[in-house]
Amino acid sequence: MDIQANFGGEYALGWNTLNANVIRPFMEANPQGNDHRLTVNWCYSSPEDDPDRTLGGATFRLLFSRLSEDLAPGRSALSAFERISITVSELFGELDCPVKFTGARRSPAEQSRIDNVKIDLISAVNLNELVLKGSHLYLSERFSNIPFHRLTLLSVSSSNRISVDDTLVLLHSCPLLKNATFGVVDTADACELYSRFRELPAGANFTCKLRQLTITSHVDVSRILTSVRWENIPTITLNILDNAVARQDWGPCLADIPVSTQLTMIGSFPQATMAKILRRVPAAVFRRA
Repeated sequence: MDIQANFGGEYALGWNTLNANVIRPFMEANPQGNDHRLTVNWCYSSPEDDPDRTLGGATFRLLFSRLSEDLAPGRSALSAFERISITVSELFGELDCPVKFTGARRSPAEQSRIDNVKIDLISAVNLNELVLKGSHLYLSERFSNIPFHRLTLLSVSSSNRISVDDTLVLLHSCPLLKNATFGVVDTADACELYSRFRELPAGANFTCKLRQLTITSHVDVSRILTSVRWENIPTITLNILDNAVARQDWGPCLADIPVSTQLTMIGSFPQATMAKILRRVPAAVFRRA
């Protein structure tokens, strides 16, 4: 069973409507198995509809609070989902940011307040696919106990920015990951709230089971690709948005990927650069953005 939890924008913003039309029927049906899918679309609401930016956040929290309850003794509703897809605003600060930004990093006091109001996913014991469209700060600031260690698919995509360090930490946190999408990757200074995860030590390497990796980036992604030790022959797509990065020497970045990798490079790559990449990865293909 797939359930759609839509609120905000053209949909009713409050919890009561969502609960009556979607969540309560799902809970009362007591669906069997753990192969269900949850899609959450929190659409932007005008200041007239949500003047204090509180109604959407309250609905979001109540949704996950209700799904944390049991369908049957010892079996929570969240445990029924193998995939959760969440679409939120591109800018976390536009929504229910529990502690407003006061600097590039969170202070210990701010972090403590954030941790006290996080949504706990500890009962999502069968989750193996997580898709987030919008600000990636939802992973670090709104949820706790995300079962990264069980995920086989992770997609974090937004026109907003995620740092190289955060991208690398998320990859490292998911040892079973087979399919990963990240974007838009940029410097930490360009992100809405700097890097949000404790970064890996310089030179840290780890083995992964990735079969597909897609990265959209404004910056060099060498640190990501050279940190991975590949168990499989992957399909890699790199969408490079910065022309200067496209012109760089790609030898160091691609040095550790398997020679037979199915590599797609999207961007403005000079002929000489493409020729060098093809000598390293003969199956590489190139596309203009």
